[in-house]
Amino acid sequence: MTPQEIFLSASEIEDASERAAYLDTACGDDVDLRAKVDSLLTTLESYESNDGTDVGDDATVDRSNVATAGGQVGKMIGAYKLLQQIGEGGFGVVYMAEQVEPIRRKVALKIVKPGMDTKDVIARFEAERQALALMDHPNIAKVLDGGVTEFGRPYFVMELVKGVPITEFCDKNKLSTQQRIDLFLTVCRAIDHAHGKGIIHRDIKPSNVMVTLHDGKPVCKVIDFGVSKALSQQLTEKTLFTAYGQMIGTPTYMSPEQAEMSGLDIDTRSDVYSLGVVLYELLTGTTPLGKQEIQSATYDELQRMIKEEEAQRPSTRVSTLGKKATINAKNRSTEERKLSQQLRGDIDWIVIKALEKDRNRRYDSAKAMAEDLERHAKQEPVLARPPSLIYRSQKFLRRNRIKVGVFATVSVLALVVLSSGVVLFESREEQTKLQEQADELAQEKAALETQVSSIEEARRLLREDVPKLKKDFKNATLYQLLVQIKPLLEEDADYIAAFDEHFRQVTVGNHQDMPLKIEIQNWDRDGADWVEVPFDYDTKTAVVPRTRHRQRITVDETVIVERTMLRLQEFMGIPDFVDDAPDGMVYVNRTGPRNRVTFVEIEPFYCDQYEVSNAEFKEFVDAGGYGEPVFWKTAFPEISDEEADNLRDSFVDSTGKPGPGHWVHGSFPEGLGNHPVHSVSWYEAMAYAEFRGKALPTSFHWRWATHAADELVVPHSNFDGEGAKPRGANEGIGYRPIFDAAGNVNEWTLNGFENSQNKCCCGASWDDPHYLFRARQAMSPSTRSDEIGFRCIRVIESYDERLNSPVSPRVFNIVEEGAVTPELFDVYKSMYAYDRNGDLSIELLTDDLRPSDEEYREEQVHVRTAYGNERLAISLLFPRKQQEKYQPIVFVPGADAQRIGTYDSKSNGAGGRFIREIVKSGRVVVIANYQGMFDRNEIPKSGENARRDWYIQLTKDVSRVVDYLETREDIAVEKISYMGTSMGAFMGVFPLATDSRFQAGVLVVGGAIGGTVRNEINPTALAPFIKGPVLMLNGEFDNVFPLDSSVQPLFERVGSDDKELKLYPSAHGIDMKLWVPYANQWLDERLGQP
Repeated sequence: MTPQEIFLSASEIEDASERAAYLDTACGDDVDLRAKVDSLLTTLESYESNDGTDVGDDATVDRSNVATAGGQVGKMIGAYKLLQQIGEGGFGVVYMAEQVEPIRRKVALKIVKPGMDTKDVIARFEAERQALALMDHPNIAKVLDGGVTEFGRPYFVMELVKGVPITEFCDKNKLSTQQRIDLFLTVCRAIDHAHGKGIIHRDIKPSNVMVTLHDGKPVCKVIDFGVSKALSQQLTEKTLFTAYGQMIGTPTYMSPEQAEMSGLDIDTRSDVYSLGVVLYELLTGTTPLGKQEIQSATYDELQRMIKEEEAQRPSTRVSTLGKKATINAKNRSTEERKLSQQLRGDIDWIVIKALEKDRNRRYDSAKAMAEDLERHAKQEPVLARPPSLIYRSQKFLRRNRIKVGVFATVSVLALVVLSSGVVLFESREEQTKLQEQADELAQEKAALETQVSSIEEARRLLREDVPKLKKDFKNATLYQLLVQIKPLLEEDADYIAAFDEHFRQVTVGNHQDMPLKIEIQNWDRDGADWVEVPFDYDTKTAVVPRTRHRQRITVDETVIVERTMLRLQEFMGIPDFVDDAPDGMVYVNRTGPRNRVTFVEIEPFYCDQYEVSNAEFKEFVDAGGYGEPVFWKTAFPEISDEEADNLRDSFVDSTGKPGPGHWVHGSFPEGLGNHPVHSVSWYEAMAYAEFRGKALPTSFHWRWATHAADELVVPHSNFDGEGAKPRGANEGIGYRPIFDAAGNVNEWTLNGFENSQNKCCCGASWDDPHYLFRARQAMSPSTRSDEIGFRCIRVIESYDERLNSPVSPRVFNIVEEGAVTPELFDVYKSMYAYDRNGDLSIELLTDDLRPSDEEYREEQVHVRTAYGNERLAISLLFPRKQQEKYQPIVFVPGADAQRIGTYDSKSNGAGGRFIREIVKSGRVVVIANYQGMFDRNEIPKSGENARRDWYIQLTKDVSRVVDYLETREDIAVEKISYMGTSMGAFMGVFPLATDSRFQAGVLVVGGAIGGTVRNEINPTALAPFIKGPVLMLNGEFDNVFPLDSSVQPLFERVGSDDKELKLYPSAHGIDMKLWVPYANQWLDERLGQP
């Protein structure tokens, strides 16, 4: 034991013989230890004789008649009966008492011990009691009464606080960092209230801040106000002021000016320092000065530590605590690494500002400190900031005057030693010590220099990296970067503007009142970690990116939602937390009518997270599902049992066994258990759902479950044209963690189509263009395609029967034949005209982009557009086989080109795989970054005029490509043809009608368009003026451009005498192995073989 610890115990033993016996045991044969303790006790006795035991003119009572403190239980003091002693110090006792009149209640009564009741002490006691009585604050233990006993000893009567110290309460209940700060704010407000009444506590510490529960919520109560000032000792904890002379308070929490005892007035900033220590302990689990170090320190060393030793930043301290760091993090409901991250930045500097040794640099009040903590919670700039370079330098120079001089001479001395070999120090130990001091100085100097360079680096990151991260929507990484550089630039105007531009505070729709943990991740799932963002439970607000990001929200380590967000306004909804969802299913909340989703309300339901797999479907097969009629009744409601049996018996695999069409011998191919089942009819999907006690979703349920912004889902979905992938391999999700809704396999739904036997498929397949994600495609219910699978739902409550209704077909804008006269067409044609003799400004970028590619040679050139001053990037894909002249095909892709940033001939998107196949025919395929596509996508497109301008400019770009081809001697310009897919197909009508240089046109899966559209850009209005050969290739089950209402009307209006409509038994996507050879042959017949 240390001398101080032995002294503390001995000072509480009043009987001299018992004290001596204790000292003999505690000190043993250690003479020096006994001498130190005796010296401390002598100091105590001297103080007591001067301040409390000198009976003279100031005495008020005869002490021979006073009972000891311990014998008071059961006695009355005024209207209070002493029930139990609950605390005792060197100079006072605290009792739990019962007030007997005029009301009965439990209170706390503090009474001065015998020997401390001089006139001077009583006067100070009464003045303090009057001051305390002025305070009225919910977080301060109220002073109810006070007086003097019949023996003249003063006492307080206070509110009885039944609680535990704030640090103990927070650890026991595992309060998070923000919850601890919120509780601490109430302490600040209480201290500020006291300061307003002229009271300085001078002994703020966790044991003087008790936490009780009122109506189940924690409430802080600050106790022992004024006692340390009136009595120079706290009652319920043995503080070490007597042993250190005139120290007032507890050294661990004491301000430097309290420890200095220089006569400097103690003001409210002393309490701010103590509040800083308490906050430090709440956040880190330890104090700036170690309690063991304080207990073992000498008096002079203790003074030096309090006045000079700087506190480590909380974020640094928590990472240096070893095993205790893990315990601390758990007590704060987080991980060690995350705790350090939570404290880094604002919290670090707020705490350090409160702990400044120079009180002029501290917060000037507890209120100011609280306001800074509140600013941090609101993501507003705080007053606290890292110390400036000049200030740190000044502090270092003052702290190291001798070492600075040493450092200045060390280099000279070293030169002398090296040159003369003379030993300048009497001992190697002194030399080593001096070198260590010089090294320390050099390290601190380097640290100051590093801070300067760090600020410059932070500005560079703000200037260069932030725009790059913004462009790529790397919002989680961007958030981490801005948080990282905040301590360096938090008051910088550019920094503040950047943070406000990319992040915002939103109100969280947390009606279930859950303690949420909100994390974000880069939307493209680039491997970056999840990053937690601030969520304020009390205000229900969070700080989140303004634009696209992935989001995960958990409650008690349970994920309640994972989703992608396109953009956020001021409110962010949270789905209901359901902890009993069936395995593999996602809860989908209720919704009212929504544009492009549902026309009636949809009740809550569960939806399969993934498409049904081969392994899951095999359970149905192995259970005899194909032979069990009960599962098929919902699939065959309107046909006879015999017809149902015959149809059911036709659903066999490649070997004649019951099962999906691609299976072999009643089972799926090896290794494909987790792949989505496909080649199953609508009837088989219905039977499987019945087997599972589920249902097929209506197309409205499907659209609501998979609701999302297409630009977030499609880029991470399977549209690569290479077959289905395992479930979950594609990470594209919408507002719920429902995978593979876009692409992979198309999915059967319950609905049919009006006036048709066809059933509705949603989501598109691996072989479809991405824009079919939101289209309803019509397929015969008996179709068994390798592009069609399904997923199921489970209904919680019955839903509106209207959701089962057949889907209404799209309405298309068909211009009546003859409505556009030749004269009117000439007017329309003039809108597409431009000066073809204008300067092209041709710039060759490369004549062979990939020399090692054996399939084709790719040239890239730039030319000036026919409008404005823009540049048109043209790519030409030549077959490697050399020709004197090449037949060119000008290719325009479908709408998926609007989501692809830059054209890449190796990509399957934007018709890439079609182009590579066509090149094999010997023709050169030419494609450009047409207006509204690829990297030129950011133009207005909505509204009649904007849509017209877009279509006309794109058509001019197509003709501009022809202008360029006419400048080349290796191009057979007299055999130029046009080819377009989907959007590129219906837009092909415009150049084929207005530019006579095209000798033929191939329109793949195009048709008449819907919506309000002007005649000058309506395909059915301009089609009659096409004179060259036209081939239209379409799917007879296409629901994007349906055969009867879209394809046929356009085909009928094409004015060419040489036109053909070729149909395939497919939806919007036709197998290119079928249509590409046919198109090549068709072109050969009209233009000759290349």
